[in-house]
Amino acid sequence: MSRDLSTDVTMEKDKEANRPVELLLVHLDEATLYLANHPEDIEFFDENDNPQTYTAFAFSRDPVTTNVETKVDETSVSIDNVSKEMSSYIANTEFRGSSLVIWKVFLDALGDPANKVVVFDGIMDSPQITQHAMKVNVVSKLDTLDKQLPGREYQVGCNWQFGDPETCGVAVPTKSGAIDSISADHLTINDADITEASNYWEHGSITIENETRDIIESGSGYVKVDYPFSSSAAAGDSYSMKAGCDKSYDAGHGCTFWSNTQYYGGFLAIPEIKDPREFG
Repeated sequence: MSRDLSTDVTMEKDKEANRPVELLLVHLDEATLYLANHPEDIEFFDENDNPQTYTAFAFSRDPVTTNVETKVDETSVSIDNVSKEMSSYIANTEFRGSSLVIWKVFLDALGDPANKVVVFDGIMDSPQITQHAMKVNVVSKLDTLDKQLPGREYQVGCNWQFGDPETCGVAVPTKSGAIDSISADHLTINDADITEASNYWEHGSITIENETRDIIESGSGYVKVDYPFSSSAAAGDSYSMKAGCDKSYDAGHGCTFWSNTQYYGGFLAIPEIKDPREFG
């Protein structure tokens, strides 16, 4: 990747002391996350040279290495998850196949969008969640020149993203409204306008302000989530919901539930490994 440096960046780099900061641009289908590995938010520019705030967020990365077999650059990025905010977001977001870009900037040269160093530009794999962090492997986009097939796993669970117009036959049901009341533990959101069948919204998600939670139960007038909303969520706040899928063929909330079996992306059965001694 190009390492052409602006004059300001070259000057900062050559100083005896400078103040570098790394920025993450996580390009997801519904939004782009702009994160700064710094105690405070940073004002810089986005990929289109528009002014952009990079939110202070603790993250780290491994050195960029080259895979011996594929000759493709790769790295791993770990993003802080102490508050569990990130784990809830990841549960409702498709990271696999999305783009992640790492820039290095200098705090004394933030006035020009050219004043950045592209450290890495790649495609993310499925993230791994621990109690304290999310870790995701990122492979250079050059890897697409050497794609191996088949591109999906031989498994019973559906491989497709629910609602993907290219693979799934369902247009994801959504609903918006205002909260009538919320339980003391901030797990149950009540609204009389939720009139769908019992557990219709199970496996889906609900968003209030900038917080998104998995729905584990729903019924007439309510939904229940897996992790409490913050104390700021209150009656009168607006919410939006989208339905979900359990990735099964007919286990309760998959293709059969959504009348979508012709688009099932898994395999109805996995052949057993036979012992050759049984034949003969």
